[in-house]
Amino acid sequence: MARSIIGTPSRRRMSRVAALLAAPAAVIGLLSGCGAGQEAQTARMVAPVAGNEANSKPHGQAALRDVQIRYNNPQGYPVGATAPLSLYIANNNPLKPLVLRGVTAVSKKGGAKLGSVVLMGGAPDIGVGAGGPSVPVTSPSLSVVPSSVAPGQRASAAPSVAATPSAAGAPASLTIPPNGYARLTVEARAYLAITSIAEPLQPGSSALVTFTFEGEDPLEIPVPFGVPLSPPPRAPVVPSVTAPR
Repeated sequence: MARSIIGTPSRRRMSRVAALLAAPAAVIGLLSGCGAGQEAQTARMVAPVAGNEANSKPHGQAALRDVQIRYNNPQGYPVGATAPLSLYIANNNPLKPLVLRGVTAVSKKGGAKLGSVVLMGGAPDIGVGAGGPSVPVTSPSLSVVPSSVAPGQRASAAPSVAATPSAAGAPASLTIPPNGYARLTVEARAYLAITSIAEPLQPGSSALVTFTFEGEDPLEIPVPFGVPLSPPPRAPVVPSVTAPR
C-alpha cells in the first residue's frame, strides 16, 4: 500500500505551530552570534524554545507548547505584580472543540497559591486548520466554528457572553475549534497572566500551572521564566593605565 506524504491535518497544524515557535528562535540565534570572537562558543548557545510543553491525558486532545513566564528584565516581577504567561494551545481532535475551563498557579517552592490566573488584553488569536488564517474572537468565553468548517477557511465566532477581556482580566476560559490552536502572548494582544503574585518571579525561577480542559484530567506543568530575545548589553571595557616609571 502506498504511503501518504501529505500528513494528517493534526500533523500539518502542529507543523504550523512549530514554525511560529521557530521564528523567534532564529532571531535569537542571529542576535547571539553578533560580536563573536571574544566569547566562548557555549556562551552563545541558546535553547530553540525556552518554554515547557505537555499533552493532556487521557485523550491527548490538548497540546501545550512553549509555556513560559514572559521575560521582562533581569529583576523579574516583584511581589504583588502581574506576571504575563506566553504559550500556544493546540486542539489535536479533528472533530471536537477544545474547551479550556480554567487555569491555576501555585508556588513551586511550597505549593501555596501564587496568584489568580486571568485572561488579559484583547481578542484571543485563534488559528483554524492547517495554514488557516487567524480568527479574531470577541470574547474569552465563546462558541467557535463547527467541525464542518474546512481547514484554511475563515470561521465566524459567535460570543456566548457580551463582555470582553478588560485591564483587570477575565476568567481564563476559551474554546478552540477542531484542529485549531490559540496563540496567547502579549504580542498577540491576548494572554494569560498571574495577578498579585505572592512571591517574586525572576530569571531562574518557575511556577506550577494547572490547565483544566473539558473531558481531560487537570494538566499540571512546570512553567519556567523566559529568556530575553536579545543578549544583555556588555559592560564597558575600561582600559588600564600604567603609571610611568
